[in-house]
Amino acid sequence: MVKIIETNFQLHNNSFQSRVVEVESWEYIINLFKQDEVNKVDNFQDVYNNYYEGVIRPKFSKIKDLKIEDDRLTCKVVIYDGRESMKLIQLID
Repeated sequence: MVKIIETNFQLHNNSFQSRVVEVESWEYIINLFKQDEVNKVDNFQDVYNNYYEGVIRPKFSKIKDLKIEDDRLTCKVVIYDGRESMKLIQLID
């Protein structure tokens, strides 16, 4: 298990939210965002605050401008209604 910081920046209302979650591996995150379409999603809960719970990549979302580094992933996520958000995921542990 590894810890990541996941940040979502909502472009339509200029708001953002970050949380720390544990995932099985950094490769899990990379594969999640390289897939053309995600039909099954896993729910994750913030390690430090149980209030922040949800998916890392929404079901049926499309990914644009994907950039992957050794410990960082950035992209735009387009959800079913066409709204876009920016996603930043940083490997921390």
